[in-house]
Amino acid sequence: MRVHPTNPDILYLTSSTGIHRSIDGGVTWTPVLTASGAKATDLLLDKANPSRLIAALYHASSSTSAGVYSSIDGGTSWNKLTGCSGGTLPTATADVNIRPAMSGSRIFASFKTSSSWKLYRTNTVSCTIEGQTENQWELGWSTDADTAKALWSGIYADPTNSAYVYATGTRFWASSNTGTTFTKMSGPHADHHGFATDPVDPKIIYTACDGGIYRSPNRGASDTWTFIGEGLTNVEFYDSVNAVTQSNLYIGGTQDNGTIQYDGSSTIWEHIRDGDGATVDIDPTDAGILYSMHQYPSSLSHKKGTESWKCIGCGLPTGSTCFNFHFQVHPTTPSIMLASCGTSLWRTTNPSCTTCPDTTSGAPLAWTTILTLASGTGNVKRSASMATWTSTTWVPARASCKPGRRARAGSRSSPRPAPALGTSRSIPSIQLLFM
Repeated sequence: MRVHPTNPDILYLTSSTGIHRSIDGGVTWTPVLTASGAKATDLLLDKANPSRLIAALYHASSSTSAGVYSSIDGGTSWNKLTGCSGGTLPTATADVNIRPAMSGSRIFASFKTSSSWKLYRTNTVSCTIEGQTENQWELGWSTDADTAKALWSGIYADPTNSAYVYATGTRFWASSNTGTTFTKMSGPHADHHGFATDPVDPKIIYTACDGGIYRSPNRGASDTWTFIGEGLTNVEFYDSVNAVTQSNLYIGGTQDNGTIQYDGSSTIWEHIRDGDGATVDIDPTDAGILYSMHQYPSSLSHKKGTESWKCIGCGLPTGSTCFNFHFQVHPTTPSIMLASCGTSLWRTTNPSCTTCPDTTSGAPLAWTTILTLASGTGNVKRSASMATWTSTTWVPARASCKPGRRARAGSRSSPRPAPALGTSRSIPSIQLLFM
């Protein structure tokens, strides 16, 4: 969304159907730039001249609709930019992700496909096309296929000095020569989704990434970044669990921020395993035994006390299968673990592996398949022995299951306190459900 710098009632919004404008503070909206099947990928507003807008549209199959657009009357009318003789933009724009940036009068535009990423910029040579003033475009940085795959986010420019341009995606890239070349900068976390320059001092820049918010006082130079997101509760948890025998111990697997732990000693969670986090569990009889994984089953590991993490996933599917599969320590017999993915259910007892992933026949294969279904939908099986299985019939209840939710032995949605020491607990019979 863009807000008019002097009239906050005027708003602009990008959407899956194009550009929309409101002149009454968002009460009503009017489409001002649309094309059938096209979506807006970005919108820029010139704060020095707020009637000037730059937008980009994506279309999967139409090069006529996809491209860079300009308005000089606040969005009432639009002109598709093509460039001048001797310096034009690409015409084959169908299924190309286009992102614009603006620095003063200069415009930048990145053109990304599945195998290429190219940056174009305007120069000072101008022409008039259908009554509209345009400029020549020239090609700047062009990347190889591997780099192009990592540049999936936006491009940005210093608003007062067009020499400085930024490109983001998995990593943060910066240019000091108007986009002719870029350098990959180190310092901030990976996966960048947002960017801003300081309104007073544009050398100060900010990036919003999977690790939070970072600040650089020197245009993103390597090792000048500082994390400033302390206190923001913006971590995405894939899974979490509270220890049965230690009520103040809580661990969680997070998206792109590893496995983290809270033990009540501080409001700061401790990072206990790097990489992507995922499913986690804690031994129900010993809070010192932790289980976690990254992506895919071969990363499944456990940690006992002060020992390092050891892999226990040998015998589970290898390669890019079961991205974030589900596993669980048996609630009354913690030597047994269960894991499920797709149409299969696996079991292991005291798993120990020498190699993970193990693609041969001896690691040993710690896991064995105990159930395989013909289909992954519409099947709910029950077993009291993990040897024989029967289908179950379900009737409506007051609470409903939402797609993607899983039933586990004990609620995982909030910390559960352990019973007081010296008290007894009755252990119910275990009915294992697989669906």
